[in-house]
Amino acid sequence: MRNRVHRQPFLGHSPRYHAEDWARLNAKRNPTIQAMYRTQQWRDLRLTVLRAANYQCVSPGCPRRATIADHKTPHRGDNAVFFDADNLQAMCKPCHDYKTGAIDSGFGRAARERGRGVKGGG
Repeated sequence: MRNRVHRQPFLGHSPRYHAEDWARLNAKRNPTIQAMYRTQQWRDLRLTVLRAANYQCVSPGCPRRATIADHKTPHRGDNAVFFDADNLQAMCKPCHDYKTGAIDSGFGRAARERGRGVKGGG
């Protein structure tokens, strides 16, 4: 039988802390690129990609539902690459985060820019 001690759940940091944390994170992002993700054209394209994949993640053996239209080749703000349907694939959030972290070594920062190789790749 498990010990059922009743405790106050840990509530984490204050809402103010989280707001400051998000503000710090968003300050590093390119506002022009972020605006591209808010366009109706992107929303329609994302939905088309997810529907075409029947909401199945493209990662081999992954049973999760795809919720992200991932760019196979990073767009780096280029409109032609950003809105190219052939450059998009449906992925679930965990697989997308793993791929982005492994390939870009930290969400948009290329490994070579930071002086480190990709795990297993050098």
